[in-house]
Amino acid sequence: MSEVRFTDYYSEEIIPPAPAGFQRPAAGAVVSLPEKLKAMKEMANSYDYNDRASALVFYKQGVFAADYEDDYCFRGTVRRYYPTYSALTNNELRGYFGWRTRFRKGQPVEEVPSSLVYIYIYEILNGIGVTPEEGLEKLLQIDKLYGNRDLVMRQHLKVWIPDYLVYYDLPSDLAPGYVDTVSDQGKDLLTAFLDSAAAPQPGERVRLPEGTDTEELFRAMADVSAFDLRKSALLKKDPAEAAVFFVRTICGLAGRLKAKSREPLQELWFGRRAVRTYRMFRSAVFHDHRNYRCYDYAVSPGKVFRCRDGIWMLEMYREDGQYKKLFGNICREMERQARQQLHLGRTLKDSSVSPAVEGMIADLVEEYREEREERAAAAAKAAEAAAREAARKAMFDSVKIDMSRLGEIRRDAAVTRDSLIVEEENVFPEPEAAPGATAEAEKPERPQAAPASPASADTPFDPDEYFFLHALLYGEEWRSRLKERHIQMSMLADGINEKMMDLIGDTVIEFAGDDPEIIEDYTEELREMIPE
Repeated sequence: MSEVRFTDYYSEEIIPPAPAGFQRPAAGAVVSLPEKLKAMKEMANSYDYNDRASALVFYKQGVFAADYEDDYCFRGTVRRYYPTYSALTNNELRGYFGWRTRFRKGQPVEEVPSSLVYIYIYEILNGIGVTPEEGLEKLLQIDKLYGNRDLVMRQHLKVWIPDYLVYYDLPSDLAPGYVDTVSDQGKDLLTAFLDSAAAPQPGERVRLPEGTDTEELFRAMADVSAFDLRKSALLKKDPAEAAVFFVRTICGLAGRLKAKSREPLQELWFGRRAVRTYRMFRSAVFHDHRNYRCYDYAVSPGKVFRCRDGIWMLEMYREDGQYKKLFGNICREMERQARQQLHLGRTLKDSSVSPAVEGMIADLVEEYREEREERAAAAAKAAEAAAREAARKAMFDSVKIDMSRLGEIRRDAAVTRDSLIVEEENVFPEPEAAPGATAEAEKPERPQAAPASPASADTPFDPDEYFFLHALLYGEEWRSRLKERHIQMSMLADGINEKMMDLIGDTVIEFAGDDPEIIEDYTEELREMIPE
């Protein structure tokens, strides 16, 4: 085997020797064309050159030579923008068909200039020599083989493959990873829900429409939010109640904005759906040969391609990424208010929402808390009534009442009541001492440079993390202890940041070069957790 070094687009690979019968002329040699290819090239002489005619000529030539095979093996470079058959020399043209023949047969693919690969991609986009399903399989194969070597080609394929699904009416799930339907579906679901949110009358509480699937809507919110709702403190405590809380609050916020004649919340986040003209397979040599007169393809309810008499249009929301940030800020403020008013873990820093929106969310969370307490009281009252009814029935049935059982029912009712009323939680319970621990075992193996016991219920850190934070907060030496215990500083910092992300929604340690530092905004809060 011979070793070949690729051009800038390629990495080094071992190339197998050419199969028997390959023609491999010297670089620069001029070869003659078979009659089939001569006739194909002459087809271009009857057209005046322009972009549209060039695509039409390419399409007709490609269909004419769709089944042509060659055993020619090209050696050299080809660099063309928008390469076509007509732009190639005789050597390059035969070299292309030789490579295409071997590629179609699944034989080892030798070094090939990107310009020749583009011609084959254009053939597939034009439906030449393949069924729609075969063409999609070839495009995915080309991306896998050449995408890492030619990043520009990969970027084009990210656009052309979804367009291919639309143009040839193929299901979007045939190309997972190339079509994002999750966020579009989430936006559609939320838009329809928020459209239905009614503007409340003065003093009126939020009422979800009958049949609202809070869990489905919560998943949609999590899909489109830049803030990770799946780390919500309320979600960890009570998933079903978290879905109700976030959906109820977002519904109430939409209604209040309607009452104030503000821009609808869904349009603020996602923008209005608009129709714009669309060029199918932009930046490719493509002839629109299907001639659609009235054709619609819905990637999702919020993203629909339409073709009317050959004119392509796309109806969709804006795609500037801004909606995720705006939506994320709203969701983060809901989480912050929930933690503060429902006493769930540590509070988050203020989010970047307007004071008006912050006030609305605060009122909605307070309203939710009051409803939650009312539901708890009602549940306790119902449980007490059930206990009394059980006692009455037992008396009339001449059954001796088991007073201990009645007490158990009341205790169950109290538990139900307490579980619904949010109280201040001890988030980090004090761990129990290990059985059989001796005074000798409690002695540290080595002298400690700083307090290292996280046994307090006020800190979630293990001893090494506690020591490390204490040293950073109070300027103490920490490197020798970490070296002595064979602990990597970066892993220790990552563990602390991960825990704090769950607690306050942010990291607390950053790096100035290789040196860890406490983020100034969290210094005082950490010192309360880890006193000197």
